[in-house]
Amino acid sequence: QLAMRLDEVSVAIEKLCGLPCTRVKNSVGSISSLEFGNLAPSPDDPTVLHGIFSLMLYCPWRIDGPSGAVGDWNLPGGHDGRIASVLGLVVGATVTGVRLHPPSGDLGLSFSNKHQLFAFVDSSGFGGAAWVLFGRDGAEVSVKAPEY
Repeated sequence: QLAMRLDEVSVAIEKLCGLPCTRVKNSVGSISSLEFGNLAPSPDDPTVLHGIFSLMLYCPWRIDGPSGAVGDWNLPGGHDGRIASVLGLVVGATVTGVRLHPPSGDLGLSFSNKHQLFAFVDSSGFGGAAWVLFGRDGAEVSVKAPEY
């Protein structure tokens, strides 16, 4: 059943290919979001703009550049932190590839500027979503962290 679920998630994340990352946010801690595709008003609240897809990262992640790692979820976060600037390295770049790694559900995104984002489903034991892909149309797929 897990393999079938990951197949469904894989189909959903493939839709990121060809879309630019248009915005990143990190308002608290290491929880971060990346918006993909043109920004438009949310159906729920027209004063809030969202991309076609929003990727929420609740799990450990890392950004690699052409020469290796450039930053990760351990950096200071929030409004005065460095996380948004590191994630900002992919703003304006187009997603050129996506990878979902079974059985864990780790996520890899490749960008046109030779950077990569890796999201790691960790063993924190809290059982919540490790990462979630929201569609502006209300669709949602997620991979959960193990629950112990």
